[in-house]
Amino acid sequence: AIPNMKVYCPADYWEAKRAAIGMADDFGPVYLRLHRSGVPIIYDENYRFVSGKGTVVREGSEVAIFAIGPMVYEAILAAELLAKEGVSAEVLDMCSIKPIDSELILKVARGKKKLFTVEDHYVDGGLGSAISEVLAGGGCGVPLKRIAVEKFGESGKPEHLYGKMGLNAEGIYNLVFKSSMG
Repeated sequence: AIPNMKVYCPADYWEAKRAAIGMADDFGPVYLRLHRSGVPIIYDENYRFVSGKGTVVREGSEVAIFAIGPMVYEAILAAELLAKEGVSAEVLDMCSIKPIDSELILKVARGKKKLFTVEDHYVDGGLGSAISEVLAGGGCGVPLKRIAVEKFGESGKPEHLYGKMGLNAEGIYNLVFKSSMG
């Protein structure tokens, strides 16, 4: 890891714009992870980006889904499907992966039965790993399941690849629902 490197992965246009403005006002190296395909708008022009802070985009009481980038929208859709089955899922946008919002993660985790991370990134070294470290350091024993890319080496349209890897709303819903029943 590069010392003092900040890593951001915005969920939509407004978050990307605000993160870019924040980068220009900040000092030090920053990696802004953007996606090649368009993503639905989640926020509006009043959105305020703060480095090191996550955002609750949907309240829920049973499970929490921490997501980044385009996975935030997919997690929102999955939470809507879960609600139809009686599972209350909170969705959090963790745009700032480094620094990470440890305080928010621990606060949310302590009130949930299970936690999930969703990222269109390799399973190791990303959001899931960062949240695992926070949970371990905070002595939080809530089970965590990382939903991420486990095999590498395929190209295609994001929608197709997300579906194939279980990173679309239906895949997230199926995994969270199955895990919530156990």
